[in-house]
Amino acid sequence: MDRGDFLWVSASAWIIAAVAGTSPVLSGGPAVFETQKGGGRALISEPVVVSVSSGTSPFALSRFATDGSLVSASKSANATALPVLSPMRDVSFHGFSGGAEAFADDHIQVVAVHHTTDGITARHDLWSHTPVRSDGTSGSVLFTALDDAFAGFEITHMPAVGSRTSGLFGFAASGARPVLKPGVYVLADPSAATGAAPDLARYAYSGDLRAPARKSRVLGLDFAYLSFVVHGEWL
Repeated sequence: MDRGDFLWVSASAWIIAAVAGTSPVLSGGPAVFETQKGGGRALISEPVVVSVSSGTSPFALSRFATDGSLVSASKSANATALPVLSPMRDVSFHGFSGGAEAFADDHIQVVAVHHTTDGITARHDLWSHTPVRSDGTSGSVLFTALDDAFAGFEITHMPAVGSRTSGLFGFAASGARPVLKPGVYVLADPSAATGAAPDLARYAYSGDLRAPARKSRVLGLDFAYLSFVVHGEWL
């Protein structure tokens, strides 16, 4: 599904949330940033708590791994010895990385939520999945958000059988603690074996930004998940 709409919001008024393609959004050589090699164990540094508005959300979100290539070197000729990360983040939302068949007849809607300094809440339809007989599944999308304005991802799940659920995975602008740090994120469905959110720390990072969770020889990979990558830049 192609989206050509743009949503602008800045720290003082509107936040940028430009939906585009999936080409790289930042240039420059990679900076040293807690590099996690492909095949290594996952790095769970900041699980994101969901604020449920209706029902019990079946998803769990966590920053799964980091990768030095996700943070670009400073473009400034007068870069300081102690660089600071730009508050702007470019997010590549890849959608399903595995287990899509578990949602074959379900509807899933992902909305990016932003708060402005003048009190406006803006919602932008980011990604969706519906049965093939309807609209199908969105392709990868790109949007840009600011640390002090991005409020989080609102996930709505409408199963073929069962009750609708909706919850917000909140970031800094929503009053939640986490900022949208550069890294590889996994939005996981409960394990088929346990019915609970999987312990992502038990899974290795594949090194593939589009399919980051590597199947375990012991645990397999019995949960559906979506993934997205957050890019940053040194000032």
